[in-house]
Amino acid sequence: MTAKTYQYNVFNLKEKIQKLIEENADYLEFEDYKDVVLKSIAACLKGDTKQKTILSLQREDIISCFDSVAKAFNFAINYFKNHLKIPTSGLFPYSVMLIPYVYFFYKLTPSAMPVLKPLQEKQLLDYFWRCALTERYQSSSDTKLAEDIKLMDKCLNDQSYGEFAPVDITVKKFINNGNFKMSRAYIKGLVCLLVANEPHSLYNNASIIFDSNWPVRTNCNNYHHFFPKKSNCIKSSNYSNDEVNNICNIVLCD
Repeated sequence: MTAKTYQYNVFNLKEKIQKLIEENADYLEFEDYKDVVLKSIAACLKGDTKQKTILSLQREDIISCFDSVAKAFNFAINYFKNHLKIPTSGLFPYSVMLIPYVYFFYKLTPSAMPVLKPLQEKQLLDYFWRCALTERYQSSSDTKLAEDIKLMDKCLNDQSYGEFAPVDITVKKFINNGNFKMSRAYIKGLVCLLVANEPHSLYNNASIIFDSNWPVRTNCNNYHHFFPKKSNCIKSSNYSNDEVNNICNIVLCD
């Protein structure tokens, strides 16, 4: 695609994408987002992200839309930072979850200073949690993205998109699916939920600082068991290791 769109001293797609990623380097530090940017361009121009669609894009269309897509990409990043309160992209359940938000801000009018209507605000939040808690992008991501772009069209038109992915928020679901591994989208989503609720230190009640250095590894000192594995209450119980090492028994620490 870089070769297809290249214009000497005018446009270099690879450099443009790299510059956009570098502008958000403190936030996008755990994955390669070049594909996400390229798929965002296809989503904004054609409404889907399949490879066939990307390859069919015309040079003039990519060149003319790139700056607007880049602006929408930055708005999407800021939305994840400020509205969802996610301190680092490493906590994204899926990196491709950015794409529908890029599409939304690309299509939103006026684009220079996006102001969300109440229903839009509600549905953008709802969309994130439904995707995270149903592990929506575990498979067939391009198909799901095409579906979700249509959901964003409804959101843009201030229409309700309904419950596109029913969420099970029963205690039983959390326990059965809560094995604490930070590589899992479900667990990352629940950690994002804990972070969004601004927890305080168990030691002195000070606010815990969440920034781009917040760890995304399972085994680190910022994730502790509320009931430690070696505590007497656990030793004297019949709880299995999976039940103890569960998101329901995890607290965030400074």
